[in-house]
Amino acid sequence: MSTSNIEYLRRLIAESKFEQGVDAGELRFILETPEAEEGAGSPERFLARFAGERAKTRLKSAREKGKRTKGSEQLIDAIERIDKNKKIDCYNIENNTFIGSCFVIDKKIVGYEFVEKKGTSSFPGLRMNLLN
Repeated sequence: MSTSNIEYLRRLIAESKFEQGVDAGELRFILETPEAEEGAGSPERFLARFAGERAKTRLKSAREKGKRTKGSEQLIDAIERIDKNKKIDCYNIENNTFIGSCFVIDKKIVGYEFVEKKGTSSFPGLRMNLLN
């Protein structure tokens, strides 16, 4: 997998291009793990209102399953302060421990959300549309 978007996010952190409240050290730690990879199709572009609702849903689900999260509350607070129709770029990242996204508006990190991977399972080749 390409790491160009991970490098871009690292550069934004190094240049202090992140919103107040973003724990840049925690994000840097996730991005600098040797196994960090960006997700296919990254970045995605969403309206801020969609990104905020998705973050709330993921946080609720993670809490119900007893999974650790990083950055979710800060991200939700940040998104609630911006125009809901603003476009936001979503960079999907995962490592061996966490899976999540980093959100950027106008070349500035506004927040991130990562959820612990424990207790998840996937089945390669399983296509959900075949189950209906």
